[in-house]
Amino acid sequence: MYLPGPVIDRDNRETWTDKGETDAAARAAAIVEERLAAWEPVPTDPAIVRELDRIVRSGLTVQDRLPAVPGE
Repeated sequence: MYLPGPVIDRDNRETWTDKGETDAAARAAAIVEERLAAWEPVPTDPAIVRELDRIVRSGLTVQDRLPAVPGE
């Protein structure tokens, strides 16, 4: 069986215990945190951002403004 990636631990129990007994959920959470910390927004043409904003706003029925986006 082929199980790629660092989330799947194929070590034996003794090695797993020596490494701290980290379960798959904790390994996956750590990988997500690493990827989020390394993420950089893709440069986007301001005209495209304005058009996307217009499209989204045209579909709003309950809200009168868009929620804040982190990093802006």
